Amino acid sequence: GDLTTSNMLLTENDQLYLIDFGLSAHVPNKTQMLEALAVDLYVLERAIICTHQKAKHFFSNILMAYKSSILDEKQRTLTMNKYEEVRARGRKRSMVG
Repeated sequence: GDLTTSNMLLTENDQLYLIDFGLSAHVPNKTQMLEALAVDLYVLERAIICTHQKAKHFFSNILMAYKSSILDEKQRTLTMNKYEEVRARGRKRSMVG
């Protein structure tokens, strides 16, 4: 499934688990991998905005933790730049219809 809060489990001791990898795939090259990661982040952001309006800082906390998990600075920069590119495409699409 898509990366949404519906595909997350939070345990009593605050451990977060991702479930439902039904749509996951092996991505053959780095360019496609960056796009896939960025799209997943964007889908998660939109899902949180649409379904958890009161959790304003939830996605920013997720994004901060995600960024800190990418130890290679170049890879982190490439991933975040691609995410911003995907966000811009999504905003443009929603404005145009």
